[in-house]
Amino acid sequence: MRKKWTLRVFLIAIASAIAIFNFIKWYEVKGIRNNGVFVIADVDKIKSATRTGMVVYYTYSYCEKMYSGVTTTSASADDLQDYFSKKRQFYVLIDSLNPDQSQMLFTSGEFEHFGLVYPDSLREYFK
Repeated sequence: MRKKWTLRVFLIAIASAIAIFNFIKWYEVKGIRNNGVFVIADVDKIKSATRTGMVVYYTYSYCEKMYSGVTTTSASADDLQDYFSKKRQFYVLIDSLNPDQSQMLFTSGEFEHFGLVYPDSLREYFK
């Protein structure tokens, strides 16, 4: 009896944590969609992630204050290396009311997620 109760509490805690995480991500995306502005960011580091793609670390300035961000993208390592071997800056979409919330967009799917049209200038680098 006690094991069943402990398992139920554990499962409820896990489900609650997942729900809270999803709500926070939804809220961040909603803020960026509604109040989004593009600013130029300096790319600090690119790392490979296991199943999620590549991780890009960057810094940007907004209203004379510096911020840092991390983006996971489905863009390939080769595409990112090709682009960043030529340029070290990239546009980042931020929430103008909460500039700590930001997202770098590389692929057409990432642009579509925010309701934006994919720019022609990126087509030669990212699929």
